[in-house]
Amino acid sequence: MATTGIHTGHIMRLYIDATAVANATNCTMSLAMSPRTISHKDTSGTAGGWEEKLGGKKSGTVSSDYLREEGDSSTALFTAFAAGTAVTWLYSSQVSGDKSWTGSGFITAYDQAAPDEENATGSITIETSGAVTEATVV
Repeated sequence: MATTGIHTGHIMRLYIDATAVANATNCTMSLAMSPRTISHKDTSGTAGGWEEKLGGKKSGTVSSDYLREEGDSSTALFTAFAAGTAVTWLYSSQVSGDKSWTGSGFITAYDQAAPDEENATGSITIETSGAVTEATVV
């Protein structure tokens, strides 16, 4: 049964090649569209001085922050980053009836932080490549 009301962030996860990013503390999906300008000398007056646009290219990023643990999923993430190979990602609650999003892309940032007397953390960013699709979890 689909989640009702406002989702808690706790149930949303980022999966890379079918494996959840381990010890995740946050995950984000950001999709954008860059409209293209179609203003020209013949339209500038009819638009009242406003630019006119049509839909353009779409792009996106997905990212996750996590607590670092030796042997966790960060090893596979680094391997994919270092090799420059595409990964398949899924952004989902995995709750039947909820929406999920999937696509492929490349890990473009692999960060690690280890502040004194604090948790060691990591983060990854994936830039999408190709279409992002929305589906309903079954």
